[in-house]
Order: sequence, then C-alpha cells, then structure tokens
Amino acid sequence: MDRTRSDRYDLKGKWHVCEHHNFEEVSKSTAVTLSNGKKMYVTYKLVVPSGAGPSTESKTLSRGTGRDRGVRKVLETKKAKDKAKAEEEGEEEGEDWAMCAQKMAEESCQDQHRIPLNPSVAAAADMPLQKGNADDFIRDGKLFRATTVTETKTYRRKADDLPVVRPGVSDSEVKRRTGFPDEKTMLSYIIVVCNGYVGKIKQRQTSLTWYEEWFMTFEYIWNRSLTRIEDVTRTFSDLRPADILRVVDAKQDLCWSSRESWPMFASFEEDKKLQKDKWASRYNDMRPVMWDMTGISAYGFSSADLQRLTFSSYYSENCFKGGVFCQPCGWMGTINLWTGGVSDSDYNRRAGYLKKQQRFQENDLVETDGKRRVVRFLNIYDKGYRAKMAAWENGRQLVLQPDFKESDKTFNRDQTISSASVASDRGGNERVVNVSKRAGLISKGFQSNADPTRFNKVWLTWSFQANFMFDRVL
Repeated sequence: MDRTRSDRYDLKGKWHVCEHHNFEEVSKSTAVTLSNGKKMYVTYKLVVPSGAGPSTESKTLSRGTGRDRGVRKVLETKKAKDKAKAEEEGEEEGEDWAMCAQKMAEESCQDQHRIPLNPSVAAAADMPLQKGNADDFIRDGKLFRATTVTETKTYRRKADDLPVVRPGVSDSEVKRRTGFPDEKTMLSYIIVVCNGYVGKIKQRQTSLTWYEEWFMTFEYIWNRSLTRIEDVTRTFSDLRPADILRVVDAKQDLCWSSRESWPMFASFEEDKKLQKDKWASRYNDMRPVMWDMTGISAYGFSSADLQRLTFSSYYSENCFKGGVFCQPCGWMGTINLWTGGVSDSDYNRRAGYLKKQQRFQENDLVETDGKRRVVRFLNIYDKGYRAKMAAWENGRQLVLQPDFKESDKTFNRDQTISSASVASDRGGNERVVNVSKRAGLISKGFQSNADPTRFNKVWLTWSFQANFMFDRVL
C-alpha cells in the first residue's frame, strides 16, 4: 500500500494495480511469539509493485502512474496527428483515433483470455507502448503471492522430546523425588485415586506422558528435589508455570474426589481388627479418636484485617490452623484450614467434624448379643480444649483429656494416673501431626504467591495420600 501511495490503514478502499506496472520480489520478516514465550522471526517472500517517485506525498495533483502518463501521451500524440492529417487531406478525422482507442481497450481489459492485438495492426497504428514485467511473475494465473523461505529457523516441539521419567524408575529415585517408598506403592495409589479407571489414569493436560504428569505432581508436592516452580519448569520439558499448576490442580482434583468418596473414619469393626492389642485392652468396646490442632506458617500480610485474623499469639506468627485426627488402627485425616486467630475450642465447636462423627456413629451400628446399637465416639483431646459440651450436643459423644487444676493446686492419685495415661496415648497423635506436615509444599508454609484454595486442597489430600505411603504411626 505504501508503494502505491495509498493509506495502509484504509481497510474500506478497493485498490487495483495494473499488470503494466513493474513488479519486484522482496523478502520480509515478522516476529512471532511462541506458546512458551520465546520469539522467533519468520521470513517470507512477496511480489510487490516497484517503488517509484518521491517518498513524501506531493502537494500538487498527481498525474498518475507511469502507465497513466504513457497512455495519455500516446493518445494526445495520435489525436494531434490525426487532426493534422485530416486538415491536409481534407478528410474527416477518426480512423487512427478509433484504432488507438481499440488498442487501449484491449491493453486495459481485465480478461486474461483476451485476443492479443495483431502486430501488423499495432505497427500500422504506430503505438509503441511499453508493457511492465508482470508476466515474469505470474504463476498459475496469480500475480500476488507469498512464499515461505525454506531457510526459516525451526524450533523443536515439546511433544517430540523423550520422556523425562518413564515406568521402571528405581525405587530409590522414586523415594528421593516423591516420598513414596517404591514405584509399586506410587502406582497403587494412582489406581486407588482413579478407582481403577484407566481413562482417568491416562488423562493429560500437557504434552507430557501420563506417567510424567503424575510423577511431576508428586515430586512438586513432596518438594525436596524440586523446591521452586522454576525447577519444575527446567526439569519437565520447559513447561510454563501455568501449565505445571494446571497439571497439579487436575491431579489434586482426582485425589480430592477420591478422598471424598471414602468414609472419613474407619468403621468400628475395621478399627478393632487393625489396631494393636494395647489399644484393644485399654479402650475395649469404645470408639476412640484422637484430635489435635497444628499451625501452618504464613507470610506477614500487608492487609491489617488479614494480619489480625491470621496472627496466633500461641505460635507468635501469622499462620493457618487445621484439625488432625487419628484412630487406633492408624487411619489419619485432616479437615479444612482456618485462620490462625481462631482458638482451639472455637475451631472444635464450629468446624463441623463433630456433626460428621455423629452421623457416622449412627450409620455404623455395632451388633452385640443380637442387637444393633450405637457406639459413641470417644474424643481424646489435649487439656487446652473446652469440648465436653460441644461433643455431648452432637450425639452425646464422650471426651477424654488430661486433668488440669488452677495454679498451685496438686493432682490426687487418680488424676495423676489418668493424665499420665492420656499423655502417653497422645504421644502417637503427635507423630500424626508430624506426618500431616511432612510434604515440603506444606512444611515451608503459605507463601506470598500461593493460591489459598490450592494450598488447602493439598493439605486435605496429603493426609489421605500419607495413609498409603507410610507405615501407621500408632
């Protein structure tokens, strides 16, 4: 458009360049941004009108292109000759002019299949018109075309890369990078999460293989060998951070759905069969469950409201708090994270897990002497909880916790034995708290660039995953 002295931004105008104009082939380059953020320059060839005339627009009225000036000159010359000849011979003018007009019509005709003017006729008319070089560039009936230069730089496709990890990784490498004791355990957990459905197992979000996506998710959450999102990017085919997080979210959604489909607690019969003998002798015919609270560190928020809500005077830092439970059989779990400013007693009363326990004990009836009855939960807490009333209001559940006295008061014999017994039993629950924060993504705390929804989902699914990864803690 620049070479025809037209406005390149005029998208409404309709412009034509005649084939008598001179053309040339030029090479142009344009920058292209790839999906991975890199830029490459693509070079192509294009047939365009030859540039002519001044680079700036003239203030006087243009006399047109070279073709226009040539046609006008020929017409004016022939008209003058025809007029002079008519005056000398006394004849009417018009024969040569008509022949000239015929020549102009044929040369300007848009029909590519026109019949060319006979050379003898052109010589008789004495019209030496110069034609452009358009015929040299016409191919397949097309004048304007763009052809890609074969020397254009090419980039490798991620889909063509060899897998970073593939089935058959050594058990030591699996344990170092994902936390699973061996590859068999890792694959077993994947099968459990997907309920044995191969279609879910092989679902992919990127060009990585299904095995790579699962392995990358576990390695990212374990957060030992890959501690930053940049490390994951460099290890797995230079994936963008957004693609990595999309894979993690998809796999976590599957784990969360599987967790929700499983019962929250082990049944009374399962708990009795899988627990050790010491628990059966101590809590015979009871349904004990140990509860505790733990804090997950968080960065200092700039918002005054968030700073106030998340600051815990007990931990002396900004944090989130979450409930952790464990049954004597070793089955453990967690519930949603709350802001650190909440007290343990308030969390216990409002979190909703007591209501879930009530529904569970009412559905999991125990048959004794031919009768089915409800076995209530025995909630074992630390002495900081004020939980007896809340537990009783939800299905008359029981509470067991160490005795506590006012300052300078002493325990009697029974209180001392009871407190020591509860403290000894709760030692195993402290190991459960340690396991619930063993994933590196959780133990390093809530970072400033973390997504709270994703972080809470990792917190919930990790304890479910830990049941299949490690030996039971009780």
